[in-house]
Amino acid sequence: MDQIIKDEDLKGTFPYLDDVTIGGKNQKEHDRNLKKFLDTAEKYNLTLNKDKCQFSVTLLGYVISNKTIKPDSNRLKPLLELPIPKDAASLRRTLGMFSHYRRWILRFSEIVRPLLEKNQFPLSDKATSVFKTLKNDVARATMAAIRNNVPFRGKPMFLTW
Repeated sequence: MDQIIKDEDLKGTFPYLDDVTIGGKNQKEHDRNLKKFLDTAEKYNLTLNKDKCQFSVTLLGYVISNKTIKPDSNRLKPLLELPIPKDAASLRRTLGMFSHYRRWILRFSEIVRPLLEKNQFPLSDKATSVFKTLKNDVARATMAAIRNNVPFRGKPMFLTW
């Protein structure tokens, strides 16, 4: 695949094992790169599984697609199954995990405040209720739209890991 991409000078085309990610600086460039890749795939008799094609990228616990970023639901499931913390260490660990998704939880700092205050274990009824609310809010995590005025709009964006 790497050699085909090089020989055909496919811009914005990034292979990894049996996956290929195609991008561009804007919609027009992306579409041009995608068309050239599809034409090249046909030329070399490459088989593409249309059922596996995705118009998004899953990266670092998020699903990034056209104008949206949202939490990866596969990553949220373990959070929803967490038991009520039994000690200060497990509470800190749990809050750290939930904090990763704070941008999708309205008034996150207000919600977790009762959990941050000195708590006795087992947690009080109020703290237990807050913990359950936090899990429900993560379950309903919504998308954050990528606005038109973000600094990188129209500029190349490289995702590396």
